[in-house]
Amino acid sequence: MDDLKEPTQIVAIGASAGGMNALSEFFSTMPADSGLAFVVIQHLDPHHQSHMAGLLAKMTPMKAVQAEDRMAIETNCVYTIPAGKFLAVENGLLRLSEPVKSDGIRLPIDFFLRSLAQDRHEKSIAVLLSGSGSDGTIGIREVVSIAYCRCGKWPARSSNTSGAGRRFSAQSIARPLVYISARSST
Repeated sequence: MDDLKEPTQIVAIGASAGGMNALSEFFSTMPADSGLAFVVIQHLDPHHQSHMAGLLAKMTPMKAVQAEDRMAIETNCVYTIPAGKFLAVENGLLRLSEPVKSDGIRLPIDFFLRSLAQDRHEKSIAVLLSGSGSDGTIGIREVVSIAYCRCGKWPARSSNTSGAGRRFSAQSIARPLVYISARSST
């Protein structure tokens, strides 16, 4: 597949600060040529530089980069949120902004998912790798294709309109995403 082609779908992956194992499991099984683009939104300390892109680059053959303002979203690439910023999609571009607090709580996953749903509509997929907390649970309702994964010892449950009630591990999410990508490109 052409790496510069617009992705068939953008997959938003929300993860708690301890979600590195689940991300590793997920990306170790995701093919490098899926036709998808991935945006990882993780809870980060706003005062420390993020090394997430470098860590993910070791887990996948896809290009993994930290998002920059007005960056184009490319097929078969992984984008990460910088520390101390919120990330959104606007007119097909990644946009950075200062964090927004809701009742004193930062909700970067909800913020990104809402923007993704508004900008990409049916070309949006959300995967929530959640250990605890509720960030992402509001925004995920706005995304068309959804997989909710509570990774670790607990099985996951899909809220996908075509797979309600199905259970996934972080590793098993890759196959349905590739299937969705193939179906949407035809």
